[in-house]
Amino acid sequence: MRFDVSPETTEGVETICLRDTETGAAAHILPQNGGTVWRLALGCGTAGHGNDAARSFAAVLEADAPGELAANPGFRGRLLIPFNDRIPGGRYHFGGTDYSLPVNEPDSGCAVHGLVYDKPFSEDFREADDSRAFLQLSYRLEPDTSPGYPFALLVTAGYHLHADRFELRLVVTNEGAAPAPITLGWHPYIVTPAGVDEARITCPAERFVEVDRDLLPTGARPPVSGGPLDYEQPKRVGAREIDIALERAGAPETGGARTVIERGDDAVVLEQSLPPFRYTQLYIPPPRTSIAVEPVSAATDAFNRPELGLRRLGPGERIDGKVSVRRELRPRTSSDQPT
Repeated sequence: MRFDVSPETTEGVETICLRDTETGAAAHILPQNGGTVWRLALGCGTAGHGNDAARSFAAVLEADAPGELAANPGFRGRLLIPFNDRIPGGRYHFGGTDYSLPVNEPDSGCAVHGLVYDKPFSEDFREADDSRAFLQLSYRLEPDTSPGYPFALLVTAGYHLHADRFELRLVVTNEGAAPAPITLGWHPYIVTPAGVDEARITCPAERFVEVDRDLLPTGARPPVSGGPLDYEQPKRVGAREIDIALERAGAPETGGARTVIERGDDAVVLEQSLPPFRYTQLYIPPPRTSIAVEPVSAATDAFNRPELGLRRLGPGERIDGKVSVRRELRPRTSSDQPT
């Protein structure tokens, strides 16, 4: 059987590994760390290439070192539920009531990136055959265990490894008797072996969410066309800093929005479903060895600015979204050389 999904200990870390035994491509998932996609290595397939290089696998995601997992620097690979990005002071107002979430980013005084990123997920089932490996995990967010968020949610994460791609599907269901505020997302960092400066980004968008010096929305959503955040065509990153939410334009042929990070000889293609992932947050962390390409259903502080993507999820309703990631060979041309 070509694919396998099984527990595996990697550098002392207990994971569930989805593996393509033919190419070596693999996804390591951490149930005890909020269903984190810890490591991901993919091949490029074989169509049209006819060589072993096309089939070989390479790292796609930048991962925490084993000793960093508890400290969680940068939320690498974490699931962002029931909110993504930041809520200043952890305070928000919903349904006529004021709530206060724990502040988990002391430097900014914000609550950031949800409530499940460090929770133990349960395994629902796994399966593998000659076409794919699949794992499903789940977690129940209970009102009495979530300070500042007294709502009942069932979070389900499905992880799929195919010969040509990795897919993550997130489903959140309101199991309570009252509406619940919800946004969701994923926080993968695309590793750039030659450094971010030499990478090129393609990320078609309509607008960006303007933020102030504290990275909080100003209320303006200017168009990107013709400006420095216009990534309709591939653009070299260079030395610039990026930490911004782009409001995406969907591709009619797929119903999704695509981001391409060209890394020299290959490219990582991430496609997010629309809806619910209305935004892509692009962020370059200080080491400049990767770029976060975050599919998110809302921009930062949407709990206080519902026009930025907050979903009011009624009892029994659910929100679900899918993200796929693949590699493509990109032979370097003269136009790709550093400028």
